[in-house]
Amino acid sequence: MGTLLPAPVLAALPQTSRALVLGKSFFPNLIAGPFMDGLRIAFGLSAVLSVLAAIASLLRGPRFIYELEVDPPPAPIPAGSAPTLRPAAPPLQPAQVAEDEDSRRIQTPPN
Repeated sequence: MGTLLPAPVLAALPQTSRALVLGKSFFPNLIAGPFMDGLRIAFGLSAVLSVLAAIASLLRGPRFIYELEVDPPPAPIPAGSAPTLRPAAPPLQPAQVAEDEDSRRIQTPPN
């Protein structure tokens, strides 16, 4: 407590008051009342909110378990009846890179 109060303030106090302020019981007794009030408010409010949450949970109804909605797998295709797959477009030809005097350009082969 002596470091919290400026030296001129401590010097202006009478010796008995200075001993009381700098003693080990002044500061704890000073904050004990407001600290206890704060604890009562905090725990009281948490108890009230817990009861409200329990009531809201009861009003919600029975427990509901969400299940994954997965489409059933497709039926297997019998052997020999599977359709053949054909490409939709002709396959692409690889591009050829040709060297030019000034720059590089991409040339595609003729079809």
